[in-house]
Amino acid sequence: MKILRSKYYLFLLLSVLSLVLGIELESHFAKQLYEHTIYGHFQKRISNREQKMLGIMEAVKEKIPGVGNRYNELLGASEKKKMRDEELALFLFRNDSLVFWTDNTISVNNKINHKQALVFLGNGWYICHALSDGDLTINGLVLVRKQYQYENKYLKPRFFHGAWLDPGYTVSTTPIENGIPVNSSNGDFLFSLVKTGSRTTGWLLNVFSAFFYFIAVIFFFISLISLFRVHPKKGRIFLPVVFLVLILLKYLMERWNIPASVYSLSLFSPYYFAYSNWIPSLGDFFILSVFVFFFLYLAWLVFPVKDFFHAKRILTGWAFMGIFISGLFFFGVTELLYQLILNSSIGFEPYKILSLNIYSFIGIISVGMLFMSFILFTDKILEPLVRLFAKTIIAILIASVIAFLIAVYLFGFHIHYPVLLTFLILLAALRIKQKSVYVSLLVITALTGLYTTWFIMDRSFEKEKQNMKLLAVNLGAEHDPVAELMMGDISGKIQNDPEMKFIMRKTSYTSRDLSNIVQYLTMRFFKGYWNKYYLSVYLCTPEMGLEVNEEQLTSCFDFFRDLIKFSGTPIRDTRFYYLDNQNGQISYFGAFYYPSIVPGDSNGLFLQLDSKLMYEQLGYPELLLNSATSRELKPGIYSYAKYYNGNLVTQNGDYQYCLTNKMFARDTNSFSFLRMDDYLHLVYHENSPVMVILSMPVRHFKDYLVSFSYFFIFFFLLFAITFCRSVFPVSIQLCPRLLKQKIQWWMISLLFFTLVLIGTGSVLFNIRQFRENHYKNLSEKVLSVYVEMEHKLSYETSLNKSWSSPQYASLNDLLVKFSNVFYSDINLYDTVGRLLATSRPEIFEKELTGNYMNEDAFYQLSVLKKSELIQKESLGDLRYLSAYMPFLNNEGHLLAYLNLPYFTKQYVLTREVSNMIVGIVNYMVVMILIAIVLAVIVSDKITTPLRAIQERIGRFRLGKEYEHIVYKGSDEIASLVNAYNRMIDELARNVELLAKSERESAWREMARQIAHEIKNPLTPMKLSVQQLQRAREDKADDFDIRFKKLTQTLIEQIDRLSYIASAFSNFARLPRMRNEPVDIVRLLQDTIYLFRAQHEIEFVLQTPDVNKLWVFSDKDLLESVFTNLLKNAIQSLLGRKDGKIEVIVEKKSADNNVRVLVRDNGEGIPEGQEDKLFEPNFTTKSSGMGMGLAIVKKYVEDTGGRVWFEPNKEQGTTFIVELPLYVPDSE
Repeated sequence: MKILRSKYYLFLLLSVLSLVLGIELESHFAKQLYEHTIYGHFQKRISNREQKMLGIMEAVKEKIPGVGNRYNELLGASEKKKMRDEELALFLFRNDSLVFWTDNTISVNNKINHKQALVFLGNGWYICHALSDGDLTINGLVLVRKQYQYENKYLKPRFFHGAWLDPGYTVSTTPIENGIPVNSSNGDFLFSLVKTGSRTTGWLLNVFSAFFYFIAVIFFFISLISLFRVHPKKGRIFLPVVFLVLILLKYLMERWNIPASVYSLSLFSPYYFAYSNWIPSLGDFFILSVFVFFFLYLAWLVFPVKDFFHAKRILTGWAFMGIFISGLFFFGVTELLYQLILNSSIGFEPYKILSLNIYSFIGIISVGMLFMSFILFTDKILEPLVRLFAKTIIAILIASVIAFLIAVYLFGFHIHYPVLLTFLILLAALRIKQKSVYVSLLVITALTGLYTTWFIMDRSFEKEKQNMKLLAVNLGAEHDPVAELMMGDISGKIQNDPEMKFIMRKTSYTSRDLSNIVQYLTMRFFKGYWNKYYLSVYLCTPEMGLEVNEEQLTSCFDFFRDLIKFSGTPIRDTRFYYLDNQNGQISYFGAFYYPSIVPGDSNGLFLQLDSKLMYEQLGYPELLLNSATSRELKPGIYSYAKYYNGNLVTQNGDYQYCLTNKMFARDTNSFSFLRMDDYLHLVYHENSPVMVILSMPVRHFKDYLVSFSYFFIFFFLLFAITFCRSVFPVSIQLCPRLLKQKIQWWMISLLFFTLVLIGTGSVLFNIRQFRENHYKNLSEKVLSVYVEMEHKLSYETSLNKSWSSPQYASLNDLLVKFSNVFYSDINLYDTVGRLLATSRPEIFEKELTGNYMNEDAFYQLSVLKKSELIQKESLGDLRYLSAYMPFLNNEGHLLAYLNLPYFTKQYVLTREVSNMIVGIVNYMVVMILIAIVLAVIVSDKITTPLRAIQERIGRFRLGKEYEHIVYKGSDEIASLVNAYNRMIDELARNVELLAKSERESAWREMARQIAHEIKNPLTPMKLSVQQLQRAREDKADDFDIRFKKLTQTLIEQIDRLSYIASAFSNFARLPRMRNEPVDIVRLLQDTIYLFRAQHEIEFVLQTPDVNKLWVFSDKDLLESVFTNLLKNAIQSLLGRKDGKIEVIVEKKSADNNVRVLVRDNGEGIPEGQEDKLFEPNFTTKSSGMGMGLAIVKKYVEDTGGRVWFEPNKEQGTTFIVELPLYVPDSE
C-alpha cells in the first residue's frame, strides 16, 4: 500500500514537471531563445566551413607547382571525402577550361571571378571564393541551400548538413527588413534568411513540447491508476468526475486547438484522416482512443458491478442487458475502425509493411486501445455471472444464440454477430472457469487478431476497389500528366525560338520547308520522352486554304480554330490543348502564331501529338516529376490496358493482356470485376469504343496469415502490458514464477532471438546477392551498349557534339535509340570529362546535376586506366549504381567515356530488394507466431506430469486413499513420478503404524485420565465409609443423621463417577457423521435465536451480502460446535452487565473457505494457558470436564476445517472456525 502511495506521488510529480516543460517549450520566450541559438549556430557553421574552404584553396595553390598537369593528385581520396561530408566543392580552371573538380553534381560550366559572393548555380545557393594563380583560377564553393527546379521525394530543398534550419526558410542576396542577416567569416554581409512558411525553426520546439505534453498525460494517468488502487472506494466517487473532465478536455482541445504545439503537428492534419467534428484528424482519433481506454481501465479497476446484483432474477436480466450493451460497444468500435480505413489516406495492411508509416502505426495502436476498451468493458459487464450456476449460464448463452439467429433471419447474415457472440461466450467462460492466464491471454489475443485481420483486409480491399474505379476513370480520360508538365516548359520556348520566328516569316511553304521544320522541332524540342508520340506539323498562312473533302475548301485558320473550340481543352499556362477524340490514343494540339513578313499578317504553326499504339519505352524517371504528378502517375502494383473497338492499343505493367478484349467483354455494366490468372481485373467502359482494364494481384492466404501474425503479436503485447498488474482472471507477471511460465518465456525468447539472427543473416546475405547480381547485370548491359556503339562509332577518329550520320541527326538521337533498346539511360563524356551526349538531356538541362563526369570515376578511368568501373552515386536523395567504360575506336584510341546511370530503373531494383526483405520479415513474424504457439503446447506437455504430482500432493490427506500417478516415460519426470509413488507407499505404511501407535498411546492416556478422574471421588467415598464404620462401632447418638449425610455424599460421588464414565465414553466413541449440504448462515441464525431468548446478553450476527453459504458437514454436530462455543462465551460474561457476543461470517473467495468468528468481551484466557486450551480434561472453569473444546476441535477437523482462537485487543477472546465452502450443482 505504501509503495502504491509513493508511486502515486512520484508519477504525479513527473506529470507536473513534464507539463511545465511542455508549456515552457511552447512559450514565446523559449521560441525566441531557441531561434537565437539556431541562428547563432548557423552563422558559426557558415564561418567555419568558409575557413575550411579557404584553407583547402590555399593548400591546393601551394601544391600546383609540384604536380604539373597531374591535377588529380592535388587532393587525396580522404580529403575529397571530407569535402563531400562538409558539402564543399573545388573547381580548378586553366584559362576557361575546367581541369579539376571535386563535385560533378554542381552545374559549373565557367569560372566564377567573384572573390566572395552568394551565387545560384542551377540546383543550389553557394558561397563562392575565387583564387587566381597566373592562368589558373581556383573556385571554392560552400553549399548554403539545395534548391532544385523539381520537388519530389528525391529532390527536396534543404540547407547544408548540420544547419539546424528547416526548409521553410529561403535566402535573399539583399538585406531584408524582417530577415536574419548572415555574414562571412570576415564580417561582410552574405545573404538574409527569410521565413516563407509556417513550419520553420519553431517546429522542432513544437515537437518537443507535444512530446512532454503526452508524457505528462501518461504520467498523470499512471498516478491516477495508483491512487485508485490504494483507495478504490474514493475512486468510485471520483470516477464520474474523471469522465466529465475527459469530455471537457476533449472539447476544449478540439474547440480551441490547444495545446497549439500539439495541433501544429501533421498528425492533426485532415490530409491523413478526417471523419467528423469530434474526430477531425488522426491525432484526435488517437486522443479519443486513449481517453476511452483510460476511463474504462479505471472503471474496470474500482467499479464493483458484482456487488449490485444479488437476486437471481436481477442477475439474469443483467446478463441479457450486458450482452446488449456490449454489442453496442462492439459495433461502435467496429464503426470507428471502418471509418478509419475508409476516410484515411494511409494503409493498414501489415503484409504491405513497406507501405506503412508512422501514421499507420498510430492508427493501429488506436484501434488496439479501442478493442482493449471493449474487452475491459465486456469483462466487467459479465463479472456478476460468476454467481450464476452452470444451468443458468447455459440458458443465457442458448438464448443469445437464438437471438442471433433471429437477427440473421431479420437483418441478414453479417460476420459481426458471430464474432461478437464468440467474444461474449469466451469472456464469460474465462471469467467463470478462471483458467490459466496465459491460455486466456492467447485465446483472447487470437480472436481479436483474427477479427481485426479479416476486417481490415476486407475493408481495405473494398476501398482499393473504389480507388481502382477512380484510377480507371482517370486512365479512360486519356491524359498524360508528364507530357502536360513538359508542355509548360517547351511552349514558351517554341513561341520565342529565334529560328522558328525566322522560318515562319514566309508567305508560302514547300514540302521541303515542312520537312525541315519537322526535323528542327523534333531535334530541338520533341526528343526523349516525346518519342512515344507521333508529331504532325501543319503550316498556315492567311491565303492558304485547307481541303476538308473533295468538294469543300475551308480556311486553314478557321478549321483549326473550330477543332480547338469543339474538341480542345486548354492546358494551363501553355499553348497546347487536350483533344478528346475518343480513339484510344492520347492526343494534344498546339497552336502558335508568328508575325509574317507581310505587315499585319500572321502565320500559324499547328502541332498535333498522338500517342503511339502499344508503345512502351523507357519510363520517365521520378527525378523529373513533381510530387503531385508522381503520385498521380504511379499506379503502384496495378497493370492496365486500353482497348479501342475491341483491339489492344496500349498496356503497361506486369500482366500480359490479350490482343482483343473478348476475355473482358462479358458484362455490360460500366464497372465490373472478375478474377483471372491470380489477378483481380476491373473492366471499365461507358458508352464508348474505349475499354480500360485495370488489374492487380489477388490476395493469397499467406497475406492473411502474415497480417494475422503481426496483429497477434501486437495485441499480445498490448494485452500483456495492460494486465501485467491486474486481475483477468488472475495476475499476469512479466517475470514469471511458475515453471510452465518460465519454459514458455524462455522458449519464446530463445526462438525469437534465433529467428531474428537467422532473419538478419538471410536479409544481409540476400542483399549481398542482389547487389552482386545487379553489378553483374549492369556490367553485361554496359558491355552490350559498348558493342552496339562500336558498330556505329568505331571508325571515328574523334567525337564532338556536332556528330551526325544519315540515320541519326546527333549523338543524342543515337543514345536515345540505344536507351530504348537496352532500357537504360546512357551518357557519353569526352576525354576531358565533359558531357558529350545523353539519352536523358532533361537531367542536365534542368541542372539537376553538372555537365561533368563523376570525379572519382574520371580519376579511375583516366589516371588508373581501369577498363570498367561500377560505383554508387547519388543525385539528391536518390542512390543508384553507375557503370563506366572507356570507349575506344578500332585503332585503340580513346574517343569518350561511356556511362550507364541506373537511376531510371532504380525503383525497380529498390522494389525487388524491398520485396525480398518484406518476404523474409513476414516469414520471421509467422515463425515467431508459431514459436509462441509451440512454446505454449510444449510447456504444457512438459509440465502436465508435474501438475499431476502437484494436484495429487495437494489432495493428499493422511488416512485417506493414496493414488499412484501413471506416467509412461523413461525420462527424469518418470523418475520423479516413481519416487513419488514409492514415497506414498512408504508413507501409507508409516501412517498405519503411526495410527496404531497413536491409538495405543491414546488409550494409555485415556486410561491414565480415567484412573485419575476416578481416583478423585474414591477418596471421599472411602473416608465416608470409614466415618460410617466408626460411628457404628462407637454407637454414636447421631448415627442416623450421620448415616443420612454420608450416604448422600456417597451417592453424589457415585453420580460423579457415572458422569466421568459417560463423558470419556462419548469422547472415545463420537457419533458417526452424516454429512450433507448445510446452510451455515441459517444454522447460526437459529442457534443465536435460542440463546438470545434465554440470556440477557447482546448478540450480533454479521453475514456477507449473500443469502446462503453452504458447507458439507453433519448438521447436528456442527450445531453442537457453535452451541459449545456460545456457551463458553456466555460463561465468560457471567456477572457483566455490558456483555456482548459477536458472530461474524466471512467468505474467503481466494481460498474457497468460510470463516465464523465468535467474539466476546469477557474475561479472556489466562496467560500461559493458551497451548492447553484444546486438550482433553483442560478447563478454566471451576466445574466441567474440559472436554467441550476438544470435541469441538475433533468435529471441525473431521469436516476438513480448522479452529483456533485469538485474544482481542481490548478484552475477551475470538474463536475462529474455518470450513471449506460447498458449491451445489444446482439450486
